[in-house]
Amino acid sequence: MCSTQLVEGMHSKLKPDLDRYTLISEMMPRMKRLVSRIQDQVLYNNFRQKALAPVFETHMRAVEEDACRLFTYDTFIMIKSHILFEK
Repeated sequence: MCSTQLVEGMHSKLKPDLDRYTLISEMMPRMKRLVSRIQDQVLYNNFRQKALAPVFETHMRAVEEDACRLFTYDTFIMIKSHILFEK
C-alpha cells in the first residue's frame, strides 16, 4: 500500500465529521489516532520486508529474487502472482 492510499484512507475517516463548527480540540485526538495507525502499518510493512524470507517457487527464480530485493513484500507478492498467472 503506497503512502498516498494511506493518507487518502485517513482523510476519508476524518472528513465525515468535519464541518465549520468543529473545534480543533475535538479533531486532534482522532487525527492522532489515525496518524498512529499509519505509522503502525508502515512499521509492520518494514518488519515483514526484513524479517520474512520469501519462498521462490516459480520458473523465473532470478526475477523473483530481484523483485524481492528491490520492492516491498506486498509488491513482491503481486509480481509473484503475475508470474504464476503467466505460467
